[in-house]
Formats: sequence, C-alpha cells, structure tokens
Amino acid sequence: MRATLAWSYDLLEPAERALFRRLGVFAGDASLEAVVAVCPARDRAQTLSNLAGLVDKYLVTHDSGSGAEPRYRLLDTVRAFALDQLTAAGERDDTAERHACYYLAIAEESNAGAVGTHLARLDREQDNTRAALGWFVQSADAERGQRLATVLVEFWSTRGYFEEAQHWFAEVLALPGWRSKLVRARALNAAGRLAWLWHECCGTSGVARPGARALYKDALCKAREADDAPTIAEALCGLGQVAFADGDLRHARAWFERALRLSQARGLDAATAVAQRRLGRLALEVGDLDVAEPYLHASLHTAQHTERHQDAGGTLSELGMLALQRGDDRLARMHFEESLAIFDKLNDRAQVAHVRLCLGIVALRGSDFAAALDHMTCSLELSQTDCDQHGMVEVLDGLACLAAAHGDIERAIRVYGAAQALRDKLRTQRSAFKQALVDAWLAEPLSHADTPLAAGRAMSLERAVELALATADVA
Repeated sequence: MRATLAWSYDLLEPAERALFRRLGVFAGDASLEAVVAVCPARDRAQTLSNLAGLVDKYLVTHDSGSGAEPRYRLLDTVRAFALDQLTAAGERDDTAERHACYYLAIAEESNAGAVGTHLARLDREQDNTRAALGWFVQSADAERGQRLATVLVEFWSTRGYFEEAQHWFAEVLALPGWRSKLVRARALNAAGRLAWLWHECCGTSGVARPGARALYKDALCKAREADDAPTIAEALCGLGQVAFADGDLRHARAWFERALRLSQARGLDAATAVAQRRLGRLALEVGDLDVAEPYLHASLHTAQHTERHQDAGGTLSELGMLALQRGDDRLARMHFEESLAIFDKLNDRAQVAHVRLCLGIVALRGSDFAAALDHMTCSLELSQTDCDQHGMVEVLDGLACLAAAHGDIERAIRVYGAAQALRDKLRTQRSAFKQALVDAWLAEPLSHADTPLAAGRAMSLERAVELALATADVA
C-alpha cells in the first residue's frame, strides 16, 4: 500500500504534492474553506483545481452529504503517508500551526453565534478541534490553548464530554508562559463551570465542587486584576452556584447580589440576566414565590432581548416551576413547552431531560398517566445516556409517584427507596416543593412499608431503572 501511495505521490504535479501532504494535518474531514485556509496555494482557484485533481486520482475522498457543505478527507493509511511527507518536507509545524489557529478562529466565531448552529458546527469539527488543542499543548502555547478550551466548554458540557474537557483544561491551565490575565480568568471561569456541572450531572464526589470553588476564586482574582466586569460577574455567579449546591443559601444569595449590583452598575445586560435568574432560582428553591417572580420575568425579558436562547430556555423552565408551585398547571405547561422547544432546537439533552420530567409532573397531576409516562421515560433515557445521576434520581422519584398513582404500591416504594439511596450517595436533597409532590403520592404508603423500602435501597441503579421503566406495564 505504501509503495503504491509513493508511486502515486511521485506522479503528482508539485502543487498537487504540496496540497496532498498538507491535507494530512486534518483529523477526520474538513470543509473546503478549511482546506483553502490551512493549505494555501497561489490563489483559491489553484487550490480548488488541485483538490479536484486529488479527488479524481482517488487520493482524497469527497462527501457532499445531503445538501450540506462538501467535506474532504484522507483515509487513515493515506493520511499517515501524507503526514510522513509533510514531515520530510519540513512543513509539519507550520501547517499544524495554521490548522490550530484556523480552528481556534472557527470555535470563537461559532461561540458568538446561535447556540444550536454553534454546537452543530463543533460536532462536525470535533476531531480537528482536538488536534488543535493537542498542537497548542505540544507547542506550549498557553494563551491560545486556554482560549480554545474556554470557547469549547459549552459544547463539552452540553454533549456530556466532561472527562475529555477536564483533561484538556488540566493540560492548558498547566502550561507556563501565559501573559493575559483576562484570558487566564476566562479559562478559570470556564474550568470552574465545567467542574461544577460535572458534579451536578454525574455526581462526582469530593473533588468537583471544591475544585470549582477554587477555580472560581482564582478567576475572580485574575478578573479583578484585569478589571473586566463581565468576567468578574461570571466568577461571582459561579461562586454563588457552588454555595447554592452546598446548601449555603445565605452566601449564595450574597454572591448573586454582588454580581447583580456590578452588572447593573456597568450596564451588562447579559450578566444582569444571569444574576437575576440565579436569584430567582434561589428564591424559588425556598418557596419565596413573590420574590422569585420579578427576578425571573426580568431575566427572561433581558435574555430574549439579547437573544440568549439558552438563558431564556432555562428561565422559562423556572417560571414553569413557579406556576406549578402556585397550582397553575396550565401556565406551567405553557412555560415548559416553550422551554422544551428552545432546548430541542439547541439539542441540549440535559435540559430536554429536565423539562420533559417537569412536563411529566404536570401530566401526573392532571391524571394523564400515559403522557406522564412518555415524558418521564424520555427524561430517564436521556439522563442515562449522559450518565446524569442527578437527573436520574429526579425521574426515579417521578416514576415512583406514577406507579403509586396506578396502585402498584410495592413497585412505587422500591423505586422510591432506590432513588433515596442514590440521593444519599450524591448528598442531594429534594426541594420543599418536590418533597411535597412525593409526599402527596407516597407519604401514607411509606409509613408502613419498611420491607420494600429496604429492598429498594439495596437495589443496584441498573435494576432500579429497569423496575421504574416497568411502570409501562401498568400504564
């Protein structure tokens, strides 16, 4: 195979040989624009002509997809040969540098656009952004490595790539030679958010939450030295989130209020919306609905005005919970459906799972058990896919209530017991409202059900999920 490739390579025109070996820098496939940018020729027309020639000679594969932009790639064995030729020509470092800088620009440009488009683009370019990060680490380019990791954090967290993200942040934050305090502060904020989300989604214990707090504190220090108000506000809200997750509501409120005052004083609309939403969520958690409502409506107005769709979807979900707590199930369903439409469009699986559970609760309260089962089953499957144990425990509670509503009390108690055991492991508690929902269906049966409760607590998570999904048999 190698001899055949060498023979074909030698038959190419010099400009075709240069393009062929430079294409080896791409991991996976690449768009035409990427090829033009990373593999420069005399002009664009020459690059197009040379690329067409390589496709005709079967050295490059071409996929036009279903109406999408054309993509070009080298098969693995062909790519290995091309990289060897690139190294032999003394061009590998320069080409890898152009490649990494191109994908940094793509990631930063995508991050500034619509979230759904941004995530879809990064899905396509995931192999190349990994290669770019690898180059920045290899070449000890701390600042550009930190910039790229920072703009990828939303993609990584939304897609559930927590371990990979932690690996890259550990690599880029350890690089020496960074100069910009602002770049460093933004990277520390992103790493803090990742650590906090990883704990919330996957139940990592002992490291993630304290690690998030330390990262946010370091970010706050660097952001203050850089005097960058948006980054300061982000760090303040991050510290509030960690305190909130720890149950320290007094300090959480203080951090959020500091972020809100700063954001309003500096005219930072987006940061103001985030702080308002955090304060609304906190008030909602303790049942102070009259305080929560104006914060959430103000946050939603700003998020919609500034086209921050992710924030708008989250705030709509919280307004749905507020309506649910007030007993207005019709309004709750409306808010949840609006939120679901946003998160479906963004392909944010974690948030889709959460909102589907909320819709399941609305359906359960309205005795629409088939709809409740459909929503809760979807939510559980999504949480399983993303290894989101916090999400799974909430759905198990919901499915326990659904089983009780069908009169299958023993199954309900076993599933509830398994959920409670998982809560103990994750060190998480139900909000007062969610506890009231569970009590409405299970308080009386739990008072005289020690044996099935103990059996449920001893059950594996896999068995608990299987038992909970068997609720379908009684739907």
